[in-house]
Amino acid sequence: MNTYYDEKIGDWVSAVSKVIDVVGVEPLADYQLRVSFSDGQIKIYDVAPLLNKGVFRELANPLFFRRAAVNYGTVVWGDDIDLAPETLYADGTPTGN
Repeated sequence: MNTYYDEKIGDWVSAVSKVIDVVGVEPLADYQLRVSFSDGQIKIYDVAPLLNKGVFRELANPLFFRRAAVNYGTVVWGDDIDLAPETLYADGTPTGN
C-alpha cells in the first residue's frame, strides 16, 4: 500500500497500488461463493458468518443468495448489498485453479 499527501483534502491518503476486480461469481452450496478475480485467481468465500448481520440477513434466503452477480468489479445482490472486492480477495480461500 502506498501513502501520499493529497493537497486537495489536506491529509495523508493510503492507496492500493494494484486494484483487483471481481470478474465472475458462482453461488455454491452452504452460502459459499466461487469468485474469479482479474488477476486470474479463483477463491471460495464463505458468506455464512455474515448472515446474522445487518443487510446481509437477506442472503439467508437461498433463492436470494443465488442471485449473486458481478457489477462494478465486485459481487452484488441488487442495488443494496455488496461485498468489497478486497475482502473477497483477502479472506477467500484459494482453489488452486
